[in-house]
Amino acid sequence: MKDLTDIFQNYLSELEKEGVVLKSRIKGWSQEQVEEIEKLFGVNIPLFYKLFVGALGEKSDLLIDGNEYEYNSNSVKEMNFYIKEYFDEIREEGGTIDEDLFPGKPFFILGRYATVFYFIVCEDEIDSKVYQFDSEIFLVNEACGSLMEFYEWLEEQAINGIKSGVRRRY
Repeated sequence: MKDLTDIFQNYLSELEKEGVVLKSRIKGWSQEQVEEIEKLFGVNIPLFYKLFVGALGEKSDLLIDGNEYEYNSNSVKEMNFYIKEYFDEIREEGGTIDEDLFPGKPFFILGRYATVFYFIVCEDEIDSKVYQFDSEIFLVNEACGSLMEFYEWLEEQAINGIKSGVRRRY
């Protein structure tokens, strides 16, 4: 576990060097929030996601654009409830959900404009692939091969946004 924590700490240091985060402008979930969400949704969150939300889950400075993405603990709860209600509504109206659409039980971690959602499958205690679900066209794609790859993608998006002037501190 120490190696994984070190890997994540190196990632945070890299974000700081790149000007993506300032330690004074980030905030993580508490252990109680993690446990509440795990209990609420019946999942064991992989360690790499726990490390991420423990450091950046509530406020992530410029890493995640809060105008474009929803990712904090309340949003994660809302997304997971929303998707369940959305699927239940489809079924109540006589529609079907292709159970093979999702590679396991999805746990939604990031939402974009309330139509595109990123999710993991909490089957491994360390890591997960990250998938993208487009609720408008009902399509699932693998977005990244691991959570760390996903975090690096977020970093790349942030750096590009900073360079273009789209993301800046106010």
